[in-house]
Amino acid sequence: MSSRTVRRRKARCVAESTTLSTEARRVKAKQLLIGWNAEARHRANSPDGPRAWNLANDPANQAVAEAVEPGELLGDLNRCCAEAVEEMLGINLLDGSSTLADQGRKQRPKP
Repeated sequence: MSSRTVRRRKARCVAESTTLSTEARRVKAKQLLIGWNAEARHRANSPDGPRAWNLANDPANQAVAEAVEPGELLGDLNRCCAEAVEEMLGINLLDGSSTLADQGRKQRPKP
């Protein structure tokens, strides 16, 4: 369970998102995605910490994502979590999610 301060901050973010302009929503979505990406990678790399998928399944994060950018931001959050998990495990869960350089290294035969 999130702390009370975190829950209040997320509720305030949801309330403020209704008054944001389109450009401000885009900026806010980018800020949230950068933060969630870092948090997902941190959670995926810490063995005793909360799992990365809990970030995407958190109802408060889902509400914030839907309020700021309906539909797309929640999908991006799920993708961040999947990429963090696949990076930790060293496997490719999503087609095309790895960079072209990584794809080239995987396809090259080892000498």
